Amino acid sequence: MLSINALIVPLLGVSLFKDLKPLQLKALALNAERIVFEPGETLIERGQFGTAAYLIIHGSVAVTDNMDATLESKSFSPGTLIGEMAMLVETEHFSTVTVGETVRALAFHRSTMHRLMQVDQELAAHFAEQIRLRLSEFGSVLRVASNEMGDAHNQIERLEGNQLAVGDER
Repeated sequence: MLSINALIVPLLGVSLFKDLKPLQLKALALNAERIVFEPGETLIERGQFGTAAYLIIHGSVAVTDNMDATLESKSFSPGTLIGEMAMLVETEHFSTVTVGETVRALAFHRSTMHRLMQVDQELAAHFAEQIRLRLSEFGSVLRVASNEMGDAHNQIERLEGNQLAVGDER
């Protein structure tokens, strides 16, 4: 069995837990489920709604995109959080994560996180701000993609216009 300090140390490297107080980190560690996944087991599955996030303590997983093509197979170092938003809000997974070598993890279940946030309003405010920041970053990515698509559309229209003009010259 891991000591409380051994459970807290991996939390320190997770950006979502950044700036939490020591007692808040301790509460997270004590309320997390200690779980082991064996090779070939699915940690999260594409298309399924997640109810927990998994903090990898040891092991490796393979991540597959929504087209079932392996994106990467990687040994995650302690502190890698998988499916993080599922511990806070209802989230549909867009990737499948399968265990490569035995994974030891901490599972942060949404129901437990909500209970902790009801008791500690600062914890709730912290996670609300983290969600806001994630959504803001996502909005920025979408704006850039939209602008790039608009630019590509304009280029296509110009090329089509040039082809029509060349056809008229014949």
